[in-house]
Amino acid sequence: MSDSEGIANQIAQFAAPSAMNIQGYGQLPQDQVVNFVIREWHGQRNRLIIFDNVEDMELVDKWKPKYGRTRVLITTRIDSNDHRWSARGIETLPVDKLPRDKSLELLCRGRKDALKNPDEYRIAYEICELLGDLPLAIHLAGAYLSIYKSEVSLNEYLDELKSQPVLTNPALVDSIRDTSPTQHLQNVSATFETSYKRLKQKDKVDALSAKVFHLTAHFAPAPISRELLLRALKMNKDNSKDKRKLADAINRLCELGLVQIAEEGRVMVHRLLREFAYHHPAKSQDVNESAEDVASAMAEYAYEVNQSGLPKLGIDLEHLRHIADESEKKGSEVASSLNNELGYYLWNIIADYSGAKEYYKRALRIDEVAFGKDHPNVAIRVNNIGMVLQDLGDLQGAKEYYERALRIGEATLGNEHPSIAIRVNNIGMVLQDLGDLQGAKEYYERALRIGETTFGKEHPEVARVVNNIGMVLQDLGDLQGAKEYLERALRIGETTFGKEHPEVARVVNNIAGVFYAMGDLQGAKKYLERALRIDETTFGKEHPEVARVVNNIAGVLQDLGDLQGAKEHYERALGIFEKFLGSDHPNTQKVRGNLQNLLNEMGSKKM
Repeated sequence: MSDSEGIANQIAQFAAPSAMNIQGYGQLPQDQVVNFVIREWHGQRNRLIIFDNVEDMELVDKWKPKYGRTRVLITTRIDSNDHRWSARGIETLPVDKLPRDKSLELLCRGRKDALKNPDEYRIAYEICELLGDLPLAIHLAGAYLSIYKSEVSLNEYLDELKSQPVLTNPALVDSIRDTSPTQHLQNVSATFETSYKRLKQKDKVDALSAKVFHLTAHFAPAPISRELLLRALKMNKDNSKDKRKLADAINRLCELGLVQIAEEGRVMVHRLLREFAYHHPAKSQDVNESAEDVASAMAEYAYEVNQSGLPKLGIDLEHLRHIADESEKKGSEVASSLNNELGYYLWNIIADYSGAKEYYKRALRIDEVAFGKDHPNVAIRVNNIGMVLQDLGDLQGAKEYYERALRIGEATLGNEHPSIAIRVNNIGMVLQDLGDLQGAKEYYERALRIGETTFGKEHPEVARVVNNIGMVLQDLGDLQGAKEYLERALRIGETTFGKEHPEVARVVNNIAGVFYAMGDLQGAKKYLERALRIDETTFGKEHPEVARVVNNIAGVLQDLGDLQGAKEHYERALGIFEKFLGSDHPNTQKVRGNLQNLLNEMGSKKM
């Protein structure tokens, strides 16, 4: 059915003596023979017609029987979810890539002993992964391996696939002359090419479809959000007209079997189609420029997500990681930003501190080469590494990085720049963790002075410093002063972020600490339960921020006499800290100590 001009000739051949044996075959004009065949299709005899490789639904409308007992089976690469199938009353059955066990069976059909050997099984598994379990690709690779059973080992074939673009591999480009009963092209790339060539560059929808298809090759092999595609196309993500244009382009690609629609309307492209798309930019596209468009779109999106302070990346984290890695290899202008945003998300949102440290250091290396070691951009990267080191428990290392960031900032921006307030505040935090409370207070007060002057008194950066002053005042024993500062920080946070934001939860947790120190255990418990509710909603039930609050609740329960409840909370907090921070981290050791003290208390009461 992919050759519209040849359909009538194929139908006429059904009248031949070796088939339906219709009288007059060979003497009558083709159109009359075709009419005789179709008349038979409309009869009461059970028949099955296969419309193979349909690319145009209107051809189905033209040729399928309108009544009678003949049934039609359609094979097509048009998306099974396309509404036009149901509109025609056609039931669809999606045929996805092969299950891995079936891929292995098909690949090794000429080498069945390979699946019994653990090493060869592993290699075969990797081959199937590279071929994306695409039935045609697996079939051709299996035929190739069967023919050259003595000449090419599985490991040698895997090396072949890895050493060049997969679609150029001899096994996939018809070199084995494997017979196809349906006369399909035995060439994976040529099969894709047949569909791709149906895009007409003069048609606006098709032209945009070609651009979208190429852009998908620069993302990770995972479902791609439409927002990211709109950004990469430099279209307005909030404009309904632009959204409809993209939807039309995606639907056109679905018609041609070049993409599929995944959950939430995301676009999914098969691994081999991604490779094909990479080498097929639209007329107005350049491969390198397209990669840069995708990288810039991802950097912009990741920055916005990180600024929100909420864990919204989800599956897009896979794209961010892939694009950051590829951008660094290509020397992209936004490689540093991508690494920095990935580091921030890993650090602040999902608490992968080791991963965050790696990507922050990548960003630092890139900027040191690009700008020199004393540039303001470098100071930002240095400061970020300090924050991760502090959370990893390397307080002295964090202090050194913070001090370096401050030196660069003061030398390049002056002593009263807004970024100086952030650097000074961070040094205050690490001094507080190191036990230098008076030194911490002095740094916080300097940060507050700069912050209020440059940001204004109601800015979230000011709220963070105000919160920290409250914390150090508590440690210094000024509980009333601490309470006043923390309540001010809470007012700013609720006004800026809303009452259910993780920044608010941190302050709420700290206020609970003051209530606890004042002896108001019920008040402390109430604030801690609010903080826990926000953090669990934001981060999930397993996250270091959650563990901190859970540990604090355990302390309150212990003092209230609910020792079993306290034990359960300490054990939960300990499990989270061990998972994210390891057994030797100060936070882990602190909770372990708290639990042991509780167990000792419970033991003594039993005696």
